[in-house]
Amino acid sequence: MTIEVLVDENGTILALSTAHEGKEPARRRAREQRDEEGVKLRPPTVKMQPRAGQQHHLIALPAELEGMPLKEIHSGFRLVHGVDGPRLESITG
Repeated sequence: MTIEVLVDENGTILALSTAHEGKEPARRRAREQRDEEGVKLRPPTVKMQPRAGQQHHLIALPAELEGMPLKEIHSGFRLVHGVDGPRLESITG
């Protein structure tokens, strides 16, 4: 699962949302669904707009955090920049 994260300059998470990974709207007509041979994935779109001093990132959630509610991620993690790019790190250590 990919999430969108809005952080301040210290890596504190200000907002989270799930990124839409090419999922089509549910209101499509059945004929349109049958006519497609396969679902083509679109890249996630960033919806949050950062203010001055804020940054937004698209982060792939690690497997151990997949089932965790976004509220828990928001309160228990922060964003850090590592060698492999941005990642979530537990606040408690």
